Amino acid sequence: MAKKMKNDNPRGSTELRGTLARAVRLLEYLRKNTDKDHPISQTALLRAGGDDHIFGAKKTLAKNLVVLANALNTDEYNGLKPEEDWRLSFRGFDDHYANGNCDSDDDSDDAMISDVTGIYFNHIFSEDELTAIINALNTSKAVSKAKAKVIIEKVLKNLAREEYKKNYEKQAYELDFSEPTDSLPGADEAQLAENIAFIQKAISGRLRIKYVYNSIYSSQKGELKPNGNIVRSVSPHYIVCDNGRLFMYGGYDNGTPCVHRVDLMTELGISGKGNSTIRSLDKNSIGLEERNEAFRALHLSASYKKDWITITFKWSCRDEKTDKFICTALYGAFGNAFKIDENGLVTVRASRFGMKIFALQYADYVKVESPSDLVEDIAGSVRGLRDKYL
Repeated sequence: MAKKMKNDNPRGSTELRGTLARAVRLLEYLRKNTDKDHPISQTALLRAGGDDHIFGAKKTLAKNLVVLANALNTDEYNGLKPEEDWRLSFRGFDDHYANGNCDSDDDSDDAMISDVTGIYFNHIFSEDELTAIINALNTSKAVSKAKAKVIIEKVLKNLAREEYKKNYEKQAYELDFSEPTDSLPGADEAQLAENIAFIQKAISGRLRIKYVYNSIYSSQKGELKPNGNIVRSVSPHYIVCDNGRLFMYGGYDNGTPCVHRVDLMTELGISGKGNSTIRSLDKNSIGLEERNEAFRALHLSASYKKDWITITFKWSCRDEKTDKFICTALYGAFGNAFKIDENGLVTVRASRFGMKIFALQYADYVKVESPSDLVEDIAGSVRGLRDKYL
């Protein structure tokens, strides 16, 4: 059992605890609410301290900020750290130590105390760097989804402003771990990362974006060229990964949903009229509901027409030894949104177009039963294939 230390100066100890508590609370508040682009004034800090003055009165607050800045931005042996390694900044401190000035005395501290404005905590990582770290965790094949989620929560809790954390949660960035099925060209890694960060900021700010969408034309390098020379204006809502490639889900002004590969987008910008930006449409107005198990089935094969219907089909892929149905492809296409009975009859709500593609892709195992017009549509495609190949 640990010994209790004798308290020879209970009053002094209480005062010390009060000073340390204020310093810790102050630093934690600045870490959670400020950065270089989002400084805070001394008045706002005092207001944040409330009627309890948890950061101290004005003079105490200014003194504590100077002490904290001196402690965090210098080390015992080498003096002032490089500016990029400063953790706490405000105008008085920055001005005093500009150009490598290392002098600090009572007079200089008094001068800094009188000029405590533009206060911010200098985070180790910028918000763009945090986004890159989180995206890397989401796409890593070396980290499970569950582990990546835990690490991301720690990153957001300990390395980011609260506002960034809220914005990240709005971005709804969701990925799977499927491998790419091809090696088609697109934007390089740097451009792809830049596109992702730009789209995520637009999602957080509910801003409409504009961009040129490209197709890949035949050449040795798979040259990218604009698809129709059209600058598109879209409300972005999600970035997802499907089959190893990143896509943006969004909607056009007329309410039609769209899906575009992020690495085929160029010349990204914020849509605006005159000097004002344009707010994005709400995702529910264009059929992009909050995602759940049924979402992928509704948008099967990247189909974004509102042609969702209830479909039944017979599934005949079985294990020869056990005679049990092998449902790998079903889960891959529909997630957990389908039901299959003991006879292999599958029921799912999905896109009409997407189901047609799925039925043709797995023609050896699928026979669509209903609705009848979808059956006729697939039959027509089969007849067309027969005429083409036979």
